[in-house]
Amino acid sequence: MVKDEGSMRKVLYSILKEDASDSCFGQLQERKRHVTPKVILPKSVVDVTLSEIEKPDYSIESVVKALSMTQEESDNISKQTVEQASSKGWHNQRKGRITASLFHLVASRAKTIQKDEDANVTALTDTLLGKKSFDPSLAMKHGTS
Repeated sequence: MVKDEGSMRKVLYSILKEDASDSCFGQLQERKRHVTPKVILPKSVVDVTLSEIEKPDYSIESVVKALSMTQEESDNISKQTVEQASSKGWHNQRKGRITASLFHLVASRAKTIQKDEDANVTALTDTLLGKKSFDPSLAMKHGTS
């Protein structure tokens, strides 16, 4: 039986080495520093949408097509935004997206709009477009501490 954490990590790494050498755990065990490869990120959802609707012949289909991305583009976003909140690209890519963090806010506002079509959606729109921040939940605060 392994008695201390350091020994436990070494034993675990010796078991997982072949499958996990490129993982964060593997790099930590080999004392390698993670280097985020530099790639060009696609435009944000907001930027793509705005540039598409400026075209005189735009349609919903053309906007949806412009917003689609390849697997490589998706992978590039993942690689470049691994540091999440400390990454400028991460913040930019979240603009215009209904993320898990914002889903409750959007769903509750949708219920309000169903009851009252004249309900003000400015604050919600500003939050979705990244113009206004929102108060993070306790879970989000814990995740970033």
